[in-house]
Amino acid sequence: MDTPMQEAETKLFDNEALERPPYEIRKLVFVWLVHILLAAGTVLWAFGYIAVTWPSVVLATGWFVVSSTAITAGYHRLFSHAAYRAKKPLELFYLLTGAAAFQGPALQWSAQHRDHHTYVDQPKDPYNIRMGFWFAHMGWVVRRTNPNFDRVKDLQKSGLMNWQSKNYYPIAFSTSFIVPTLIGAMWGEALGAFFMVGLVRLVIQWHMTFCVNSVAHYWGTQKYSTQHTARGSWWLSFITWGEMDHNFHHTFPSDFRTGTRWYDFDPGKWVVWVSERVGLAHDLNATDPEKIDRAMERTRNSG
Repeated sequence: MDTPMQEAETKLFDNEALERPPYEIRKLVFVWLVHILLAAGTVLWAFGYIAVTWPSVVLATGWFVVSSTAITAGYHRLFSHAAYRAKKPLELFYLLTGAAAFQGPALQWSAQHRDHHTYVDQPKDPYNIRMGFWFAHMGWVVRRTNPNFDRVKDLQKSGLMNWQSKNYYPIAFSTSFIVPTLIGAMWGEALGAFFMVGLVRLVIQWHMTFCVNSVAHYWGTQKYSTQHTARGSWWLSFITWGEMDHNFHHTFPSDFRTGTRWYDFDPGKWVVWVSERVGLAHDLNATDPEKIDRAMERTRNSG
């Protein structure tokens, strides 16, 4: 089996031998249905059949910020990488609001993500960029996956994690569609809130998250390691909600940050930092600056 980055960049997507898993009809129908409803809703909104005023826009923006941060700070850095420790109220908050992103239960998400880091760019990588840009972006989402739950035995000890996994679909449908629709009804815009929060917000959130698997493994710089395809750049942070330097993250996956400077756009980092200050998080793992400098020096010398 080839090691990561052995092949030339020009052959990055030349992987006809890699077999893509079969489509899973349930996932395929749901993802297409949400996109079709968004397109139809946009037409209805443009012709004035769906009313959307500022309260619904603010609601959708807030829902996006909270749910996206639950994915980056919760699903990703807490559950998948144990980059810090959190108290039960914060874990529950992540599990409830993260479900609104409709990316699967946290147990499944973490198992697949740990596989991604272990087998990055290899056949067992669930969103392997070598199988094509679109496959890494969203093609894998609508195909059959086989997460290895043995990889998350530590998380299976949590009652909250198991509760979310067993009740995932009621929680996800409630937090994605039902609750925001009911909130919008309070100012007479139930349909508008459903459109903005349940469709516009969700599709934007999907593609921003999935850009971490596609764009962040294709464009950008490799300052810390060339042993994997992960890359980083300042602009990437703004289209992935703070997953700024994916090359840094793959090199130092247990770090609670993706941007090491305080002003780097990394909402997950800021939420974790504030959570520590108020007693909801502890044992934040930050990589030794000297270790980071040595990695950068090795990369420069190898070039």
